[in-house]
Amino acid sequence: MKKNTIFLIFLLLFTYSSISKDKRYKNIFTDKESIGGKKIKKLASKELKFSFPVEGREYLKFKVKNLTIYFYPEKIFPTVRLHGYIKAGEIYDTKKQVSKLTALLLRESDTQKMKNREINDVLDFDGSQLEFIPGRDWVEIDGKYLVENEENFLKSLSYLVARPIFSEDKLKVVKKRLKGEAKRSDDVPFLLCRKLFYKIIYGNHPYGYFYTAEGIDDVGIEDVKNFYNKFYTPGRIVLAFSGDIKTGRIISALKKYLGESFLTREEHRATIPEVKMEFKPGVYICEKKHVTQAAIYFGRLIKIEKERDLYGISLFNHILGGSSFASKYTQQIRDIEGIAYRVDSKFETDNLTGALFLSRCRTKLESTYRAIADMLWIQDGFVNRRITAHEFEMGRSGLGNGFIKNFNTVDNILNLIVKNEILGRNISILKNFRKEVYNLSYEDLVEAAKRVVSPENYTYVLVGDLKEYEGRLKKFGKIYRVDEKGNMIKK
Repeated sequence: MKKNTIFLIFLLLFTYSSISKDKRYKNIFTDKESIGGKKIKKLASKELKFSFPVEGREYLKFKVKNLTIYFYPEKIFPTVRLHGYIKAGEIYDTKKQVSKLTALLLRESDTQKMKNREINDVLDFDGSQLEFIPGRDWVEIDGKYLVENEENFLKSLSYLVARPIFSEDKLKVVKKRLKGEAKRSDDVPFLLCRKLFYKIIYGNHPYGYFYTAEGIDDVGIEDVKNFYNKFYTPGRIVLAFSGDIKTGRIISALKKYLGESFLTREEHRATIPEVKMEFKPGVYICEKKHVTQAAIYFGRLIKIEKERDLYGISLFNHILGGSSFASKYTQQIRDIEGIAYRVDSKFETDNLTGALFLSRCRTKLESTYRAIADMLWIQDGFVNRRITAHEFEMGRSGLGNGFIKNFNTVDNILNLIVKNEILGRNISILKNFRKEVYNLSYEDLVEAAKRVVSPENYTYVLVGDLKEYEGRLKKFGKIYRVDEKGNMIKK
């Protein structure tokens, strides 16, 4: 611990010694109130009152055999929105990419009752939408339909989920498309940087290859069928309907079209691979010739030990780089220095395992070092209490009040509640979020920052034509060269 502390102090002093006296840093941490802030204070306003929706009153929860269904009625428009979750994401892979291929193939397959072309024709004629979206932890179902077309929509959904017919020909088409999409994303430095960052941070864990096409060719049609039979069971599916709904009618239709044989399908118990809390320090550079901008990702895995950690680190993230134009990153790097248009931070907690904190930026090649040094300097401002009381209050208010925006529509509300349950969290996290944020003290913010800020443990991933700038970048850690698949390149 002592060794790490000495290294951190040395790194900060060495990195910032040449810029700590720069006048451009003087006004970033300030108690000065903005002109807009002063005007807003003069406007008459009522105190914001918000009560969390109550199960059994605002929203309902039903069990049909082992299938879980949520409803949130709102009779404004004659439409219904569906958010569905199937616990069959990449984290459950029995073979690399089999989850992704199964989800995509499911939507494009014929069924025992209807051809896929017929389903598409019906949905298109009715103006309905239905999509299966692969994910790292679960497969999402995204749907929307008019009430008058409910029967057709639920029939199509049920047949695709419960009675698919997987074929080699369709699998080849989906594989080819996925590989093409992966290749095109590698042509975009920022997307390539994201892929490499997750690959290096998570290694061989499924989170590490989710953004890639790695392993697609090794998946056969039998792998898809076996994965479907194991993980597409009613106990692993949650459906959430919101809008102009009649619960009895929807339940009856789902029973009818899913069928008894599917609703009583045997459950397969599965364990998820835990993310190992280990650091991959260093500067990983993927050289991309003739690219005039550098893409930057850096960060580390975070261990969430108690619920309060979520609130403190969320506040740190909000003030640092998560609040868009109001963030310290944007104020310094975009507004004062003008070396990047997009720069932000992200605190990833919607994972079944392994929370992650990251910072990212796009800048000119020649300002790559400066952008990273700026971000580290700003992070250090939290640890060493340069954030002012005014900035703390503004950030706390912005995060607490901004949380209410998640409840602007009933489908957003229901989606939050369902995701929270799937993640195995107590509903109190959502109910008390705003109150707990306002209960945070300045010391809580500092302690949260200390838990995250760790330059000596950060994984820095850079993409661009950066060879001539490596000399300065060595100050952030040992230089490693990687190819576009994340493999180490020997010197």
